[in-house]
Amino acid sequence: MKQIVYLDYDVPIWRLFYNPKLMNNIPYEFIYDGKKYTNGITIIQFAWNIEESWLKNGIYNFNCPNPIICVPSQKLYDLVKKYYPKLNIVLAGHNAFINENTFKIINIEKKYDLIVNSCWADYKRLELTKKVENKIYIGYSQDDVQAHRNIPKDGYMPNFENKERVMKNHKWIGKNKLVEYYNQSIAGGVFSKVEGSTFSSGEYLLCGIPVISTKCEGGREHWYNKHNSVICEDNKDDVVKSIEIVKNKIKNKEFNSEKIRNDHIAEMNIQRSNLTNKVIEIFTKITLNVPKYNKLFDDLKYYHSNSDTTCLEKNIEIKQINRQKICNEILKL
Repeated sequence: MKQIVYLDYDVPIWRLFYNPKLMNNIPYEFIYDGKKYTNGITIIQFAWNIEESWLKNGIYNFNCPNPIICVPSQKLYDLVKKYYPKLNIVLAGHNAFINENTFKIINIEKKYDLIVNSCWADYKRLELTKKVENKIYIGYSQDDVQAHRNIPKDGYMPNFENKERVMKNHKWIGKNKLVEYYNQSIAGGVFSKVEGSTFSSGEYLLCGIPVISTKCEGGREHWYNKHNSVICEDNKDDVVKSIEIVKNKIKNKEFNSEKIRNDHIAEMNIQRSNLTNKVIEIFTKITLNVPKYNKLFDDLKYYHSNSDTTCLEKNIEIKQINRQKICNEILKL
């Protein structure tokens, strides 16, 4: 069955999947430069840490048109290349595609020692922040039972599109307010042991605040260095100690908000370029009109936030429906 997607804007040449185990190899059509094409490029974003055994046992099905596998770290790049040497693999974690025009430095008074923007789930290990007195949580829940167990007191909700996931009786805030809270904080915390790149980690750095993180694997560690982060031990006392280290580094000008932001954007652009060059390479092979590098770079640099409409993991035909309805359909899966 051919799946034709009619949206309220042109369908991009790529379609994006965050979970390669759920991909459907359904033909689709898209419009590029006023022309209609079939079976363009499938971007597969590994948003979570990947175990070697999963790759070794072949649980992923990459039998889709022109796949590009985006991985968040060099370690994972080498691992995927080992088991799928013929695939198009690029170092391009999803943190590289955050909108740096939204998350930015603003001149505002500091109020909090630590901000944690996180899903309220056990693996986020929010209990490690218990001894931090001057902190603010921002978060959301994906499961009501889980949320009742983990929800911090006086929590706030960021402006996620999937509003049905938000529990009642909590304040809803937009992205501008979220950026304000980031900038009111001395540091941002991320405490999961195993995860992916972690959007909040990148958002902290774009707002010029250093990260306090536990040792981790999955992608976010790729972005940390001695100029933008402190790696703490997995205990409450060391989290408190790390806040003092951050304060001293700011005082001694070892941490500089403009450098933190600019260095992060520089790495984002390297990874965006990795993906852009790979897409151009595939364009050439499938004899489509090859776009100009700069235009494609601009089209791709925020792809994670504007291409979820093409993450159609259900065998349905969609005609003239808006973005939100598509997102709702995906969430029903």
